[in-house]
Formats: sequence, C-alpha cells, structure tokens
Amino acid sequence: MRERVTSQSSDPRAAAYEALETAVATGRTVDLEVSGEVVEGIHSRELTVSVSPGTSVDAVANDLRTEARRQHAQEQQR
Repeated sequence: MRERVTSQSSDPRAAAYEALETAVATGRTVDLEVSGEVVEGIHSRELTVSVSPGTSVDAVANDLRTEARRQHAQEQQR
C-alpha cells in the first residue's frame, strides 16, 4: 500500500512540492490527497493523484488541476 500525503494546502504547486518531498525521501511513489479550490471557482473534495520521485512540481500540479476538472464534470452530470 502506498503512503498517502494529505496536503493542507489547496494551492496545487504547494501540495505537489509537499508530496514530492515525501516521494523523494522514501524513494517511492506516494498518493497525494487534496481538498479545496485547486482550480479557481471549483471546490474539489479528496482529489488523489500519484506522485513519483523525479516528477516535476508542474506536472503534479497539472495532474491535480486535471483531476479537479474531471471530478467537477462528473458532479455536473449527476
């Protein structure tokens, strides 16, 4: 089971940096969980993305934004 990093920040870059620190320290992929306004105007709950050592902060932040938009689109269809 992967280690889970729950970020207190809804800033995608800050959350990404937090998770990358853990991934690099452990040398393993971690799951990053974020709740909040990752994308302006969209409040997200429990977004989860995988973060591997060596991934860039920008790539992880982009993954979070993509997941937030996907989650929002699914909620709009309900």
